[in-house]
Amino acid sequence: MALLPGRRTHSRAHTGARAVLRWESEAGVFHLSGQALNVSERGLAMETFDAVPELASVSCSVPALELYGRALVRYVRRQGLKQIIGLEFFGTPQFGI
Repeated sequence: MALLPGRRTHSRAHTGARAVLRWESEAGVFHLSGQALNVSERGLAMETFDAVPELASVSCSVPALELYGRALVRYVRRQGLKQIIGLEFFGTPQFGI
C-alpha cells in the first residue's frame, strides 16, 4: 500500500481491497460491498455502485487487510456511475481479529 500525501492529520494508505459494510435501519439490515480506495487509522474511503445514508452508523470490514470496525458515514459523493463513500471510524479499528 502506498502512502498518500495530503492535509489530513493521519496518513492514508492506498489499497484496492474489497470492503464490506453492514448497517441496520427501520427498513431492515443491509449489506454493501465495494472497493476500498484508501485507509488510515481514523477512516476509509471506498467506491461502490450503491449509496449508503449519510451519517449512518455502519460495521466495516476489509478482510484482505484484516480490518474490522464501526464507522460513521461522513459523505457520499457520486462519481460517474459509482459512489465514493467516506467513513470515519469510531475509535481505532481492529486489525487481525
